[in-house]
Amino acid sequence: MVNILVTILNALQNQNIYTLLCYTALVYLILVFIAVIFWTVRDVCNRSQSILFKSFSILLVLFFNIFGFLIYIIIRPQKTLNELALEQSELEILKKYKKHRQLKKKL
Repeated sequence: MVNILVTILNALQNQNIYTLLCYTALVYLILVFIAVIFWTVRDVCNRSQSILFKSFSILLVLFFNIFGFLIYIIIRPQKTLNELALEQSELEILKKYKKHRQLKKKL
């Protein structure tokens, strides 16, 4: 990575636009790839507790890049663990409220 940055700086000094554009695009693609990996790690940790699924998802994105990321988007769980917990809490509250209303009607 440092070598690429040095080459970019040399291209700036030599005013070789083609080399500069190629290396700039390469750095950009590397940064996008790293960002996709970090996002995948963060997302899979929020969506699953399974070590196996986490490992599989991260390796999928590492080895197959953008195609692996698209596959991960398709196979990932729909909801995060926090959303599932919130949904469960809402259902419990609704059940308690329903029981409470049924008791009130009986009285």
